[in-house]
Amino acid sequence: MNAGQDLADAADTSVEPAFRAEEEKSIAEVLRKACVTVGAIVDGETSLQTQAVDDGAIEAIMAAMEWFPLHGPLQQWACYALFNLSFDHIPNKIYIVKQGSLSPVLNAMNAHPQALELNRHAVGVLFNVLRNDKAVDTFTMRQVALNAGLVEVLTWL
Repeated sequence: MNAGQDLADAADTSVEPAFRAEEEKSIAEVLRKACVTVGAIVDGETSLQTQAVDDGAIEAIMAAMEWFPLHGPLQQWACYALFNLSFDHIPNKIYIVKQGSLSPVLNAMNAHPQALELNRHAVGVLFNVLRNDKAVDTFTMRQVALNAGLVEVLTWL
């Protein structure tokens, strides 16, 4: 091997982590914008809330939250989208809880305790899905939230 090739190989490996970090930041930013868009489109539109959930919006949002747990803006707008997908939509509230979406929301709160807007949106999701509704087994929904770590997160904040 020649010294020039060794230097080129070393430069490639030192640039790769920086490139990957920028690439991941870009992907997280695209996902954040997608969450903003979904949340805005379904806001107050029952048929669109239903369609988005039927098309996998909850799973996509959860995956984004799990892939980028330290990207605060993504976490904030993912919570916004979850809130708007479930507001005044009982089947979507139940689906969100059954899919385990409270864990990523609580993890976001735990990872970003100083992020006021993120926590405001997250508390909105929790309040919305856990509030008392005649058509919902509120006790079971609240048990799921407790098992997901609700008490630990709220006492940590």
